Amino acid sequence: MNLPQPETLFFAGKELRFRFSIASGPFGRTYRCELRIKPSAAFPEMFVLSPDLKLLSNGKQLPHVYPSEGSGVRLCLWLPMKREWMAGMPLRDTYIAWTAEWLTYFELWLATGEWLGGGVHLDSADEKLQGGR
Repeated sequence: MNLPQPETLFFAGKELRFRFSIASGPFGRTYRCELRIKPSAAFPEMFVLSPDLKLLSNGKQLPHVYPSEGSGVRLCLWLPMKREWMAGMPLRDTYIAWTAEWLTYFELWLATGEWLGGGVHLDSADEKLQGGR
């Protein structure tokens, strides 16, 4: 998997951010994403920085995202209580591959209005399940 424009940022030993561009497929638009890893966190977080997913959705509530503050939209890629990801699993084969898949389903959702990616839809009341902060 080719990840154009990679960029790694370190924040005082407290956080690593890996930024990259990715397309959902050969004909999909290109997205700028950021994987955030904090030693104090149970698992990494993935954000789409651009284009703005909220603008693309024309006001519809985005499916399979977590509440977040700051720039970008935090993606829901897996359900923590099912332990679909564990430390030691390659991020390229999990988080980055899952992001490409999520973006494919997002573009289909934009076209059809239906989320075809499966999974569990959580609401803000389910903060525990989200590994919420």
